[in-house]
Amino acid sequence: MASYEDLWYAAKATRLVYLPPRLLETFGESNVHYQVFSEDLDNPSLVHLRHGQVTAARPQIITPHCFLQEMTEK
Repeated sequence: MASYEDLWYAAKATRLVYLPPRLLETFGESNVHYQVFSEDLDNPSLVHLRHGQVTAARPQIITPHCFLQEMTEK
């Protein structure tokens, strides 16, 4: 598990290269595609590329019945 100092070092070393064209939606769902380049801790000449998508939505209350239905559909 990363220590506080490790996380602080990573946060200070982070640079934003490109910002999304618009902000997150307030009432709807927002999808943000991202790419992260990071250097290897053991070999700084190597670079790792990670990419993915973050989906943010308004919090919802889910009942146990609905949760069971949601989990059995997948």
